[in-house]
Amino acid sequence: MSVRAVTIRGIVETLKHFLRCLLFGVLAGCGGSTDATPIATSLPRASASASASASRPPPDCAGAVAHNNLAIARLAKSAILQMPRDVEPFLAAALDGSDPELAKLRGDWDADKGYVLSLVDVLASTSLDAARDAIIAAVPQMDNDANRAGAAQMLVLFPTTPALVATFKSIYAKLPPIADKGGENDTGAERARLLSVVSEFFDPSLGAWALAESAGARGTNMLSAKVGVLQSAIKLMRPADKANVDRALKSLEQSSDLSPREKTEVVDNVRGIFKAAAAALDKCASNTACYLKVLEEPIPKTRSANWKAIKAAQMAGVLGNEQTRQGLVARIANVKDPAARLAMSWAINHLAPKGDDADADAIDAIVEGDKARKDSEALAGDDALTKVALMLRARAL
Repeated sequence: MSVRAVTIRGIVETLKHFLRCLLFGVLAGCGGSTDATPIATSLPRASASASASASRPPPDCAGAVAHNNLAIARLAKSAILQMPRDVEPFLAAALDGSDPELAKLRGDWDADKGYVLSLVDVLASTSLDAARDAIIAAVPQMDNDANRAGAAQMLVLFPTTPALVATFKSIYAKLPPIADKGGENDTGAERARLLSVVSEFFDPSLGAWALAESAGARGTNMLSAKVGVLQSAIKLMRPADKANVDRALKSLEQSSDLSPREKTEVVDNVRGIFKAAAAALDKCASNTACYLKVLEEPIPKTRSANWKAIKAAQMAGVLGNEQTRQGLVARIANVKDPAARLAMSWAINHLAPKGDDADADAIDAIVEGDKARKDSEALAGDDALTKVALMLRARAL
């Protein structure tokens, strides 16, 4: 057996141990997503009830549970992403139950089966085609809406294809509607969350689709659905879409279902977002080079002002090509605003479906430079850059 094979076998055994600990409840204390991913792609942690009701962890896991050790989750996930093609089959086997050791542990969780979200999160973070296929194949076996929605939500991390978008919509369609069922029984939280992430596919047609889906939203999830959809639609809108997005925003502003505070705190903020994004759209329309120029402009510290840069990054992803991606990489070091930097990082990821080692190296160098300078503002957005660099490298293998 080669040295490489022995090393991989040892690391995989260590990762098996980590996943066993997750299944015994470490996730509730230390296994949640540790990256500064956008709200749209942040999975919820497993519920505390899953951890509380799980059987006692093996002795060698007990210390991690007792000390709420975030380092274990970070190190294990980092190790996986350094060798994604070697570890992906093991993670897929843990998800579909074909790993007999891990399959035995499923009974130790409550009905929410929170371990599913952990496995989906790590698999999706590899951004490999095989990982995508494993997640999609597992969805029919998932028996609760939270896990189905979580799986669909993570599909945005993979290269966009018509088939992937169709799969996303298919999962969405089988989730409960955003409806008023009498207060505590209101449904639609899962759909609301999915509608807020559609912009991460960089497909402009999804803006109109999401607005249509949210038009009839009712109940306690109505406001979060409509605000999330509007933000997605604002990111995706082209010049021809602007009027439709504005109409949807006006409809929300005039809604009798909102309290005065909601109108002030939520709707006014979305109007500010729309205006800032529209400034970039009106200036550049379909000119990719113009959007890159917008990203060279200083970002004011006023509320929602960073959405001009966020919109520019999004449109660079929607309209761009390999040259655009290189332009984004070249400019990202000088963009300090965390939300704008985040938008640029996802656009870079979208424009590199086959990965790119050189861009991954350049991004890593930017992060190291931020650390060396102790640039706190830039560092606030650097977890996403690190994640994108790992995905670019994984797909380039």
